[in-house]
Amino acid sequence: ASARLLELISHQFEPVSQVFTEFPDDVSTAEITINSDDKSKFAIIQKLASEPRLQQGARVSTIDGIRSDFNDGWGLVRASNTSPKLTLRFAGDDQEALQRIQQLYREALQQHAPELQLPF
Repeated sequence: ASARLLELISHQFEPVSQVFTEFPDDVSTAEITINSDDKSKFAIIQKLASEPRLQQGARVSTIDGIRSDFNDGWGLVRASNTSPKLTLRFAGDDQEALQRIQQLYREALQQHAPELQLPF
């Protein structure tokens, strides 16, 4: 993929900085981790994978956790393979979209894992 990207860029007449300014900006969070335990973290992901509010209006992937891709952003939660934690990331076209997607995940986590301390 990197080699193909370099090939495509090499055929451009404008500077690389100009090429990349044409990509849309988004608002995103840093990686968010939530303490869990090794026994329940995968069960939580399984419950979230069937949660309707994370699927409505979204393209959903459950390959490694659950990722909901909406028209204006995405949310992701996955169980860490090396520690007793859940890892989350969110992005939106703007702050409003980001907050809406985070709220969907917050509500789903509060319903299915109320024992978790959510830092967002």
